[in-house]
Amino acid sequence: MTIIERLHKAIQWQLPLNEQLATMAQFDSITDAEIEQLFDEHKSFEVGYLLEYLGPVKLQKYLPQFLQFLQDINWSSAGGAARMLRAAGEMAVPEVRRIFREEDDSWWNYWLILNVVGFWKTEVVASLKPDLLYLIDNPDNVGTGTYAFKIVNEHNLLDKEGRDGLYQQLRKDYELMPPDKWSGGKWPTHRASLIAELDEVKQEVS
Repeated sequence: MTIIERLHKAIQWQLPLNEQLATMAQFDSITDAEIEQLFDEHKSFEVGYLLEYLGPVKLQKYLPQFLQFLQDINWSSAGGAARMLRAAGEMAVPEVRRIFREEDDSWWNYWLILNVVGFWKTEVVASLKPDLLYLIDNPDNVGTGTYAFKIVNEHNLLDKEGRDGLYQQLRKDYELMPPDKWSGGKWPTHRASLIAELDEVKQEVS
């Protein structure tokens, strides 16, 4: 029986993880080869539960692979992967930094900001300060820059003058941002939504 078959047989995705800890214990001795079989199981609640249960120490050398589960938060395994990655903290920083800088995937950045980085402690977030500023200075049309701005504010990574300058620049960037090929005639409404969302975040953190 493969590890995937064992998971589907043993785990009840309808129940919270803390009610299945005795059942999960059978996977304590999972092998590296079995962990590698999980890499493509983005749409399995059971795999998400297993990632959360095993934790970041057990999975440390595989964090780059499991960060890929956050490319779409709607994937069934994404929730469990996100909770594991929140616990990973500084162990995940190098790969998160690489994703922000090299992958050119706006939605992946967005989901990581909202579901992982936004839960990290200040000392971990501070190590990503240059990368958060990079996202703000290079805004996308899904709003990643807005939530990077929110995190910078919540963790006091800049003084008030610096924060106000970031806000003004990001707002201007949204105002001048050209439509993408998917927006068509809806772009003015979408741009207005980006600006309104940024203004709302500014109010929250002021």
